[in-house]
Amino acid sequence: MLRSCVQLLVVLVIVCLSQACGNRKSHFIPVEDFFSSSEKTNFKLSPNGKYIAYLGQYNGQQNIYIIHLDEGNMESRLTAETEPGIHS
Repeated sequence: MLRSCVQLLVVLVIVCLSQACGNRKSHFIPVEDFFSSSEKTNFKLSPNGKYIAYLGQYNGQQNIYIIHLDEGNMESRLTAETEPGIHS
């Protein structure tokens, strides 16, 4: 009797797990996402810890931005390059 109850319980668990897994939709990440350029890259923390510098997009080119941590995470752009040149 105990063996049949354990077997029934195992079957119920398998059925429930297969139903839960079957409801998930497959999400595929397009290959282009792996090779596209990031909006923000090369983050650096200032020595005093008050600023974070990074490279961000402006007019299709990388420019230098600063995040002011002590001023409510305010961001400002330091450069306005329109031709390739800033890489790091």
